[in-house]
Amino acid sequence: MTLTTEIAQKLVDDSVGGLAGTSSTMAYIITYRGATTTESNDTIGITPTGGTQQTPFSTGTLDRPSFQVMVKTKRLSTTHDATIDAIISSLDQYSGSTFGGVQYLDIQKAGDVLFLGRDEEQTQISAVNFRAVRARG
Repeated sequence: MTLTTEIAQKLVDDSVGGLAGTSSTMAYIITYRGATTTESNDTIGITPTGGTQQTPFSTGTLDRPSFQVMVKTKRLSTTHDATIDAIISSLDQYSGSTFGGVQYLDIQKAGDVLFLGRDEEQTQISAVNFRAVRARG
């Protein structure tokens, strides 16, 4: 699994959204590079944004990837802010689980929620940045 699929699965497990390309009935569809979407739904996009190089760890390697979660809401409603809050609740200060052989030691929100404005269709766009610490065995 990759960082984006691991984070997407965490959000699905916490009922924040449904995966693109599935028969999910969730209001928000989670997308990432390689996932397909119709763009007719409200979306949660996950994008890796960098991080530091891997370092030796007692049981393998330790890496510190960073990623951004972007929320696009096509309709004017309160679900936009509620979805951002649900994402933060799901990921911020999260630790202890293993996805695809990778143990997440810590995930922290990096900064405030960024309101990125609206596009030509009046879609609300916001983003939240996170940093993770994970160990590979």
